Amino acid sequence: MNESVANSQPEDSLKLMKLAQSEARRSGHSYVGTEQLLLALIALKESLSGEALEGVGCELEATREAVERVTGKGAGAPGAASNEIPFTPAANKVLENAYTAACDLGHEKIQPEHILLGLLALTNGVAIQVLEDMDVNQTELRDVLLEMIKSRN
Repeated sequence: MNESVANSQPEDSLKLMKLAQSEARRSGHSYVGTEQLLLALIALKESLSGEALEGVGCELEATREAVERVTGKGAGAPGAASNEIPFTPAANKVLENAYTAACDLGHEKIQPEHILLGLLALTNGVAIQVLEDMDVNQTELRDVLLEMIKSRN
């Protein structure tokens, strides 16, 4: 994970990273990809990102099933039980995009909503495919999330 990104994450975003790693372990994968970030964002219901995703119909179990249809069940891998599960290049790109989104909004710390904006900035990847498969309008989701961010500030 990019060091400047890691140093700018408050508690909610660190919780999100742990949830993403737990999702990777649960599914038997030895990496955290965009799909695990998406699942963690949904699981973090008390965050703006969780509320926005729930508002467009993303429920955790249904999304897990959609992810598994795309990626299959992992076989588990050496190190998957350890605390450190590496992030894929695409997941790292989401975090870089999140940092940019936070800066663009004038925020000093990366929150889960910035990570969702970073995810929605991608044009492809497993999470994007899953959202498309679930008929989630990504532009609408982004617009709703930005409105939520503005109303919170």
